[in-house]
Amino acid sequence: MGIDVPSVQFLCCAKSIGVDFSDTMMVGRQVVDLTDTDVITSALSTIGIPREQIFAALQGKVEERAPAEPLFSLLGARQVLSVDASDYEGATYIHDFNQPLPAYLAGQFSVVHDGGTIEHVFNIPQAFKNCMEMLRVGGHFIQVNVANNYMGHGFWQFCPELIYRIFSRENGFQIKAVLMNVHVMHGGGASLGRWYKVEDPAKHHCRAELINHRPTYICTIAQRVEDKRIFATFPQQSDYVETWKRTQERRHEIDWKPTVFSIRRMIPRPVKKLIRWSLNAVSGPFDRPYYQRVSDQDVVLGRI
Repeated sequence: MGIDVPSVQFLCCAKSIGVDFSDTMMVGRQVVDLTDTDVITSALSTIGIPREQIFAALQGKVEERAPAEPLFSLLGARQVLSVDASDYEGATYIHDFNQPLPAYLAGQFSVVHDGGTIEHVFNIPQAFKNCMEMLRVGGHFIQVNVANNYMGHGFWQFCPELIYRIFSRENGFQIKAVLMNVHVMHGGGASLGRWYKVEDPAKHHCRAELINHRPTYICTIAQRVEDKRIFATFPQQSDYVETWKRTQERRHEIDWKPTVFSIRRMIPRPVKKLIRWSLNAVSGPFDRPYYQRVSDQDVVLGRI
């Protein structure tokens, strides 16, 4: 786990849209990848953090990876704590996120940051629930996890459908941003990327899919707006909910007019795969209505 250049840019995005970092909990004690300090400094200075403060926080960090607490302090944190299943990285609290959250950690934090930890937790619904329960009302969950082309890195890769269904009003949350970062290499091997905003698949009545050849992050900012029982009802995939709804409607009315959805269902799966492959070859995997290209500058400044 670690905070690289795209992760720093996304943390700056969170700061720019008003996220309060005063009481920050890291899921897994994070470290900062300092192989491209100039880009990190540029992002932090863009949101108004004086360069002398940045240099002071990073001075003496000659190694390539340094503890992340000073970075969160630059973003406004008064206390930065951490929780992990093992004490080998010096986490503040030791707790296995496969298990329910201890009561003393519930509702305590203004930010819960997962920089690539819960993808390694087998009991993923419980891991998400624990992150959500640690937030007080008004607090924000910030996530940078793997989305595509990371098979074998952890137990899981995440998709927009999952994120939008989990951080819903039914669970007391409101999505502030869901972005994808597609890695490209920069300078001495540091990881940068191209940013894409991802809209809710339910809004477009289709699946937000991705077939590409580069490692890709999914990044989330979600705010806890109400103290609700999390997963009182388990999420359902939005396109299936739409299918069930239409099926119920057809039971009460006769409508033989073909719809786009019904025609799509009539197309054999191999043909669908061929169509998707052709579209990717011609237009690229992000040329879809649910993706929108966003510049690095707009991400850092929260113009999303």
